[in-house]
Amino acid sequence: MDREILYILHFLPFRKLREIIEYKAKLKRVKVIYVNPKDTFKTCHRYVYVIQTESREFKSPKCGLVYNRDLNASIKIVMR
Repeated sequence: MDREILYILHFLPFRKLREIIEYKAKLKRVKVIYVNPKDTFKTCHRYVYVIQTESREFKSPKCGLVYNRDLNASIKIVMR
């Protein structure tokens, strides 16, 4: 992404961002679904195993899977 766009998104209030996404989705006739992100970064997307992590890396003690914490959370949200 362009640095300018990232800068704007960084300071954009969450509600305004949600309104923009809804507007653009409506133009393209795409359905917007809201998902509760609770505990998505603390649970393995393969197994429901909760861990506490301070680093950016997620390592599942059950299956040994190593992922970026944000990527793991994104996969969990898609699965919901």
